[in-house]
Amino acid sequence: MDRYVTIRLAALLLTFSLFLPARAEDESLHLPYRDEADSLSVGSTIVLSGEQLEQYSSSDIRNILTAIAAGVEVTENFGGPGVSALEHIGQYGAAYKSSVSVRSRSPLFMVDNIPVHIDETQLDPQQIASVTIIRDPLEKTLYGASAAGGIIHIRTRRGESGQRYMKLNYEHGVNVVDRFPAYVSGPAYARLNNIARAGSGMTPLYSRSDVASYAAGNEYDQWFPNIDYRKLMLKNAMSYLRVGANAGGGSEKVQYFVALGYTGEDDIYKIGPKAQVHRININANLDISLNSFITARFGIISTMGVRYSPNYGYSSDHTESLGVTEFPDLLVDINKTPAIAFPIYARNDPGMESPWYAVSSQYTDNPYANLLCNGSYRETTRKGLFNLGLDIDLSVLTPGLKSMTYAAYDATNVVRLGQEEDYAAYILYKGLDEEGYDALIPQQSGKHSVILMSSDVRLLDYFSNRLYLVQRFSYDRAFGLHRVEASADYMITQRSQKWITEHRREMNFGFHAGWSYDGRYLVRTAMNVHGTYSLLKPWSFSPSVGAAWVLSREPFLRDVKAVDYLKLRVEGGLLHYDSATSANRDVDNYRWDNNGQGFGPYANSDQWFGNTVSGSIDRVYASMLGNPALHLERRKEATAGVDARLLGNRLQLSANYWYSLSDGAITEMQNVIPMVAGISSGSLYMNYNVTRYQGAELSASWGDTVGPFQYRVGAWAADNTRTVLTAAELTYDEA
Repeated sequence: MDRYVTIRLAALLLTFSLFLPARAEDESLHLPYRDEADSLSVGSTIVLSGEQLEQYSSSDIRNILTAIAAGVEVTENFGGPGVSALEHIGQYGAAYKSSVSVRSRSPLFMVDNIPVHIDETQLDPQQIASVTIIRDPLEKTLYGASAAGGIIHIRTRRGESGQRYMKLNYEHGVNVVDRFPAYVSGPAYARLNNIARAGSGMTPLYSRSDVASYAAGNEYDQWFPNIDYRKLMLKNAMSYLRVGANAGGGSEKVQYFVALGYTGEDDIYKIGPKAQVHRININANLDISLNSFITARFGIISTMGVRYSPNYGYSSDHTESLGVTEFPDLLVDINKTPAIAFPIYARNDPGMESPWYAVSSQYTDNPYANLLCNGSYRETTRKGLFNLGLDIDLSVLTPGLKSMTYAAYDATNVVRLGQEEDYAAYILYKGLDEEGYDALIPQQSGKHSVILMSSDVRLLDYFSNRLYLVQRFSYDRAFGLHRVEASADYMITQRSQKWITEHRREMNFGFHAGWSYDGRYLVRTAMNVHGTYSLLKPWSFSPSVGAAWVLSREPFLRDVKAVDYLKLRVEGGLLHYDSATSANRDVDNYRWDNNGQGFGPYANSDQWFGNTVSGSIDRVYASMLGNPALHLERRKEATAGVDARLLGNRLQLSANYWYSLSDGAITEMQNVIPMVAGISSGSLYMNYNVTRYQGAELSASWGDTVGPFQYRVGAWAADNTRTVLTAAELTYDEA
């Protein structure tokens, strides 16, 4: 039985931008492995220049993409400094600071043709030549099932012959906190608590005198504390510094580019150990023409980052147990701890070796003490991305034939050293002292005790690496007014990562062909065969096709002066999506332990007869039930749009409609196995969920020249709708 659940989520965004570049008809689209003239494209690919990105002050390349193009949504979860290389795996508390989606889907990031995790590969804007955003099915097809959500391709700068330059940049400023929750003060909390209790027929806890005393109290008042954790612990601004230098140039034989950049940022904490992030980026590219038909390309991107941070929270296990300290961890405790729950100190006499911090029976952690006394760590991130390419012009065999061979190695290592410490915590109970007067009697909390470490220990050691190889043959030749293009690509990649025992492997065979006539009629087709390591059905076939009509080159519009360029375009295809599903979801997985339920006629002793006791029962049970029929998620996609440049290229317009039907997403099913089967813990994955996405995008910009000045302003709007047609809620009798 099919069950349909429909959820509509729509968003309308309107954004204005300054200093947008004018788009020319012959602009080059910097796609992975190749460049394509915009006039020959049948899609809505977006290209952003490095100069555009330099206008933004964020050190996170994801935030720089905010509101920069239609269909690209950036969600900044919190504005902490730096980027953790652990974000994409969700380990050890490293939360996504920012997430990027392209038409409601997670895109594949690529840097210089290499798929990367962008949290591991942070670049300075001065290193970037262009960012290309690929959104349509035909262009996505070529790069395999991992790219079905779109591609954001970052190309670093390269040298140019006949040029020689050096640039220096220096930027020092502050990032100001512009949004923060407003917290209830001590007296306001007491009044609201009384109102809530009265509404429930209960006696209020706080008298008028108590409320007035809380209003007069502060964080150190033991009887009537009133703590503003926001003001006490957190700053309103964080300083940052960016310094960089880059140089490039070359001759006809050799072109080079080198860049060196430093970024430093402070954290938001007022108290506790040092909280800073420092990052050094190095980038170098070298192109050498070995002879008239062979060019060798070398490139390196290297990052060295150091993060100093307080720990927040304590664990007795010092080996890879602590999460990276992020602001949301602290925010959770500040949000839930009332201002009057306890004072900062239960006792802090000058002669004490260490103070007693206050907690309560309900709120067992003191946020102030956690930040100040749980130790600190130093996290070092090392990143290296090396690539080697060989371009061969094979026109001697057939005019227009070329070969590109490309190999890359990408490695990341994160080491965290630090001290994991704890503090003495006491609960203050109201009582009487020896003379019979009211007093606060401290009683030690069982959750905390003084723990100090004399030296650093290794808290984390993480690594990942990727090996990548591409071989591409391309053909591009004009026959009069006809132009024919074709390419055949082979790609293989292998990724290793800590905590994953089996290497992630992918293989792609791609084919692309195109025909155009007089630059007016364009037809493109692409297909891809993708292989994944994770399924018994590893292969998928993805075809797509697209066409465009350049009306401005037709005789009936060629002489219309107001119309500089007008193109209609459409694409459609069947794509497959590989979400890097864990291996072996298609085979049964059994586990063994000796924690089975004790049994026997004598229930209290697990005894059968005599002295034989069966208290520890060996057992084998299913932890996962395999589904050998699993396959990659299928996506049927289509786009249609129009591009126009009018009034001497001063007015530029683009409109798109897109549609995507996701069918058979790999989903962990619920309530599939009846309890009578005797298996309660075995999960089962199926190709089940069906979701429809659709939307429209409109962008416009106006630019002109006024004397010696040039300007361009633009705006875009987007409406995205997500409808869930089938969700994983079936029961076992429907499976």
